[in-house]
Amino acid sequence: MRIFSFFRKKTPFDRIIKYFEKGKELKFEEYLKLGDYYREQGLYAKALRIHRSLEVKKDLASYQKAKLEKSLGLDYLKLFQYKEAVKYLLKADSFFKGEDEEIREGLLKAYEFSGEWDLAVELKREILISNKEYTEEKMAFYYLLAAEDLIKRGNKKKAKEFIRESLKLKENISEAFYFLAEIEDDLLKKLEYYEKIVDRFPFITYRKLLSLKKEFFEEGKMEDFFDFLSKSENIYFRAFMLPFLIQKGEYEKTKNILGSLKEEKDDIFINLMLLFPSVELGLEGEVKDITVKIEKNLRELNFICTLCKKEYLEYRFRCENCGGIKTLVLKIKI
Repeated sequence: MRIFSFFRKKTPFDRIIKYFEKGKELKFEEYLKLGDYYREQGLYAKALRIHRSLEVKKDLASYQKAKLEKSLGLDYLKLFQYKEAVKYLLKADSFFKGEDEEIREGLLKAYEFSGEWDLAVELKREILISNKEYTEEKMAFYYLLAAEDLIKRGNKKKAKEFIRESLKLKENISEAFYFLAEIEDDLLKKLEYYEKIVDRFPFITYRKLLSLKKEFFEEGKMEDFFDFLSKSENIYFRAFMLPFLIQKGEYEKTKNILGSLKEEKDDIFINLMLLFPSVELGLEGEVKDITVKIEKNLRELNFICTLCKKEYLEYRFRCENCGGIKTLVLKIKI
């Protein structure tokens, strides 16, 4: 190993490390910097051992003690020991009177990772104001960051409070309504929230609607689901309703909706949703037109037969390879 040590890039800590490894006594500042250096290199446990060894010193000045508390807090943060990190960083922050940015950012992370979001929100606001970066929009999205984590932790009540605070600062944030839908138990209320976000997140909402449809079915409320879609003026919800109209045999109504949605020429999602109702109704001209529109918006568009796996660039009612009728499904790469 010594052969290659010649090629190793030297650091300002080489002398300190050499003395340390030989067991020589170092000055407080040298020990402190050495621990910080090891933490930066990813040797968190080693950094903590060095810094902990300095705690026994009784002759430390106030500023030295504060610097040590900062280093210990950052060590514990890297080791995922958030309560200890908060304890030391709060002491250091008190000494530096909130003027050390690294301490404040470290404390914020410790609050976030430990789920102490009330404290995190207040500190985030202070940091933004101190840095002259505060805007209601930034604060609103930070509330949503907190809400997302609280939902994962199972604290839906607190998450809802934060979402409401977010909407007070900035109205009609799609992400806020998405989270409200995720924690809502009332199925119709969920639909209302998804209706608010579908224009921003059509693909995500489509998957959620498929899942929600199953919940309505299991609770025997499919008529409520269909009634909501029927009354909605949202183009995505109207497109989503088409398969249900076909199932109920309401072909004329289906054709009318298809005709009204043809104006959405450049919306790939709408065209994808219109394709298979057009196939079911045997509208070959519509299918060809929609396919062309889809191809303009995709890097790759293939149709694959579910029976023989043959792929086509254009939709066909009958698979030329195996003769299957209406067996082609869309295989896309956006």
